[in-house]
Parts: sequence; structure tokens; C-alpha cells
Amino acid sequence: MNRESGDDIVIMEEVLSSMDRLSNLPEPILHCILSFLSFKQVVQTTVLSQAWERAWRTFPILEFDKTFFNQVPSVSCNNKIEAQLGDEKLSRALNYVEGTLRTRRREMIRLDKFTLDLYELRVKELGPFVDRCIFSALESDVKELKLALPFHTSARVVDTRPGMPSFDAHNKRCYNLPQEVLCSKSIQVLALSCCKLQSLRSVKLSSLKKLCLTSVYAADLVLESLVDGCPLIEHLSLVNCLGFNTLDLSGLTKLNEFKVRNCLEVLWLSIQALNVKTVSIQLSLPCEINVASCKNIKFLTLRLLSLKDEWLCSQIPNFPFLENLNLVGCDKLKSIKISSLSLKMLKIFECAGLVEVKIEAPNLSIFRYQGDVVSFSIGAMTLLETHLSFNKNNSDIDWYSEYIGLLAMFHNISKAVNLKSYKGERMRIFQKT
Repeated sequence: MNRESGDDIVIMEEVLSSMDRLSNLPEPILHCILSFLSFKQVVQTTVLSQAWERAWRTFPILEFDKTFFNQVPSVSCNNKIEAQLGDEKLSRALNYVEGTLRTRRREMIRLDKFTLDLYELRVKELGPFVDRCIFSALESDVKELKLALPFHTSARVVDTRPGMPSFDAHNKRCYNLPQEVLCSKSIQVLALSCCKLQSLRSVKLSSLKKLCLTSVYAADLVLESLVDGCPLIEHLSLVNCLGFNTLDLSGLTKLNEFKVRNCLEVLWLSIQALNVKTVSIQLSLPCEINVASCKNIKFLTLRLLSLKDEWLCSQIPNFPFLENLNLVGCDKLKSIKISSLSLKMLKIFECAGLVEVKIEAPNLSIFRYQGDVVSFSIGAMTLLETHLSFNKNNSDIDWYSEYIGLLAMFHNISKAVNLKSYKGERMRIFQKT
């Protein structure tokens, strides 16, 4: 036996010895190790020893995401043989999912997390399968439930903007979420993508802390019932959703973070949540917004909104703890006037109608601006960082004069200026000490 093969044997013995030591660890620790692995890696551990195989059978986290279904064809095949093979692969995958859930239920394992991501599959008649999986997870007292359904059988958003999906919310094939999900006492995190909510009775999600809806259809009364039935909710996210014109968030004393984006039919939004810290609003249609009672906001993002100067000027004083303000694509704003003692970071990006910016924020440390050269009036302050990117709409002498004047002003009040020129070049200018 040569030296190299002897070294290999030694290395293998060390690996096996390490695995033996790991196999002797308590099962909760093995579960913790498995939680850091991909689904494929988790299943592969079952061949290491009986301890690892047992740890997998009792593992309370099941994530059947797109990496699990990546061997299943995502589009219909014209070739009959390929189509048949695809159907067989899909059938085996679906049977494996259901079999794994049955094992957990038989072992009386309470699920910490169940993920079912069928989004990229282009197959029909998955509704009964999804129903069975959901009911199995509910019977196992699942705490975190994440569902993403096939795009073509779900509520579709209609939007002609580039890059936005074309989507019919009233599609008869749209998957209707079982009412039992909305009455679960165990669910703490619920993430739904591409489905329809139809509430026939009151919602009672007494343990829910986080709710994320993406491309979901829900009528006004359904959404109102959903919000009312989640008294402990801390995080609420609505993205690309349809069906509701009003959004009234009141009485949510635990709400800490709220995000709404591209919900194209929303015309009225009111947030009355005293303890909310983070609010992000992106709506393309003119919408009446009321956030004045959110006295403890620290992070506020307003994007693509039809805001008026008076509204913004009157709202900022309502937030005595505001630290981070982002204004992006609010083209109706002409004059931004901000007065805040608490503000530390301010971002103003691509507000096309902007003419002037007035800032009175002595504790501001980071300022980011991207857009046209406009008039700036800034009170006494010393910025740690300034990030500037000016659009070059013309090349006359007045533009260059204003451009140079602004650079000089920010250089005087900033310890460092990061400049992105109209040609895309970047440079960093430090203040002299």
C-alpha cells in the first residue's frame, strides 16, 4: 500500500469518526444542523446513520420549494414521450410531498415550517393536491405556512407597464384558499402567493404575527375581516394584490412593520397603529393616505405616490421619532420642505416635478439625492455622507453654474461627498480637515 492510499484511509477514518460523534448528539441538535442545509442535503444525511435517518423523519421543517421541483418540466412539452416522462416525474414529486406530510402526522410531529412553492410549474388540476397538503400541515399544527401557486391558474394582475405581469384576478381557475387556514390557532407566519381569499365567516388567526400576501385577490370586506382577525400581527406586507379599494388598518396595537406595493386598485389608505415603526407605501394611482396617527414611525418610504407639497409638509411634524425618510418617484412634489430634529437619513430620488428642497434637520447625517439640478436650502448641519447624482437635461451655462454651486455647498457641509456624474462616472470628494 502506497503512502497516498494510506493517507486516504486515515482521512476517511477521521470523517467517519466525526460522523459517529455527530450521530451521538441529541436529536434537537441534529435538527438544528439540518435547518442550515438545503432540502437535498437534508435528505442525503439519512444514509449516514440510523440517528440521522430518525432525525429526518422527525424534522419539523419541510420546504418543498422550486429547488425541489426543478426536475419537473415547467412548460408543456409537444413531444409525447417527454410529456409522459414529465408527468411521471411530477407524480413522483407530488406523492413524495404528501407521503412526507403523512409521516409527520403519523409521528405526531408538530411542524415549525411548511413551504410549498409550485409557482414555476405549468400544470393544471393542482387544487386538490394543494388542499390535501394544507390540511395535513394544519393537522400538524404548522407554525409557518408559505404557499406559492402556479401563476397561470391564479389571480392575475392587469398592468400594461413594462415588466409588470398581465393577470386576470377573476380567473375561474384561481385557487381559493381553504377557510380553515384563516381560522388556524397555530399559524404564526402566513405567506401566500397567487391565490384568492374568500371569507365566508369571521377570521380567527389568533397567533399570527406575520402576514405576506403577493398577487392575491381579496375583496374589501374579506381584507377587513382578515385584518380584524389578526390581533397580534406585527408585520403586514401586500404586494401586487387586487380586489380592494380601501385599506383601513386600525386597532393593530402590535403592528411594527407595514408595506404595500403595486396594489393597483387602492384609492384610500389609513394606518392607525401607534406602535408601527416601519411604513413603506408604493401606489401608482392617486390615493388618499392617512398616517398622521403613527407617532412612533422611524422608517418611512413613499414611492410613486401623487403627493402634494402641503400634505408632505404637514405630515413630517407628526413623526417626532422619524430617522429615515425615502421619497422616490413622487412626481407631483414641487417643493419639499422638511423640518425634523430626529431625522438622520434622507433620500430623494427622481421626483420629476421638483423645483426646490428645503431641509432643517440638524441631526441629519446621510443625504442621498438623484434627479434634476434644483434649488437647495439647507440649515446648519454637518453631514457625514452626501450622495449626489444629477440628471443632465441640457448643457447651457446656467445648468453648469447651478451644478458647481451645489457641489460647493455640499462640499462645505459634508465630510464626504460621493458624486455620480451625468456620464455615469463616480468620484468621492473628502472635506479638508
